[in-house]
Amino acid sequence: MAAMRLILSLVLSLFLSLAAFAQDAPHPKQEELDRLSTKLGSIEAAIDQTSTDDAALVKLRLDLESFAKSLIDFGVSLRPRVSAINQRLDELGAAPKEGDPPEPEPLTKERTSLQQEKALINSMLAAAENLSIRANDAIEKIGGLRRNLFTTTLFKRTDVGGAIGSATWGDFKSEAAKSWDQVDSRLRFLTTFRPNDLLAAIGLSLVIGIATYLAVRRAFRLLADMDEWGEDDETESTAAQLSYISK
Repeated sequence: MAAMRLILSLVLSLFLSLAAFAQDAPHPKQEELDRLSTKLGSIEAAIDQTSTDDAALVKLRLDLESFAKSLIDFGVSLRPRVSAINQRLDELGAAPKEGDPPEPEPLTKERTSLQQEKALINSMLAAAENLSIRANDAIEKIGGLRRNLFTTTLFKRTDVGGAIGSATWGDFKSEAAKSWDQVDSRLRFLTTFRPNDLLAAIGLSLVIGIATYLAVRRAFRLLADMDEWGEDDETESTAAQLSYISK
C-alpha cells in the first residue's frame, strides 16, 4: 500500500510539474492572436495608403469582414478549454478557508494552475474583443472615405461656385454624409441583428407598392373607359344627327 501511494504521488507530482511548465510557456492560442493583431495592423495601414482608391477600399472592407469572422472562430475555439477548466474547478471546489483543515498540496497547485490558465484565456478574449472594436472602427473609416470619394467624383466636373455659396455647399455635403452614414449604419444593424425585420419591411413595401400600382392602373382604366363611352355617345349622337339630316 505504501509503495502504491508513493507511485501515485510521483505520477501526480510529475503531472503538476508539466502543468506548471506549460503554464509558464506561452499559450498555444497566443501565437494565433498575435497573427490576427498583425494582420489588422496591416489592413489599417493599407487604408491610409489607399484612401483615394475606391476599388482598393472595397477590397479592404472585404478583408475586414473576413478578419471579423476569424476573430469569432478564435473565440469559439477557446470555449471547450474554458468549459473544461470550469468543470474541473467545480470538482475541486473552493480553497479551504482559514481555520479549515488544509487540503493536499497537489490539489492546491492544480487549482492555482487552472485559475492562472483561465485568467490567461480571459485576457486573450479581451484582446480579441479590442481587435473587434478596431476592425469595426476601420470599417466605418472606409465608409467615410468612400462617401467623400463619391461626393468628390460626383461634382468633380461641375462648377457650382456661382450657384451656391461655399458655406451652403459645405453644409449640404456634411448633411449628406451624415444621412448616408445613418442609413448605412441602420442597414448594417438590421442585416446583422434583425434580418427578419428587414425582410418583413421589404415585403410590406412590395405589397404596398403592388397595391398602389394596381389601384392607379384601375383608376386610369376607368378614366379611359369613360372617355371611350363619351366618344361612343358623341359618335352615336353625330350619327343620329346625320341620319336625321339625311332624312
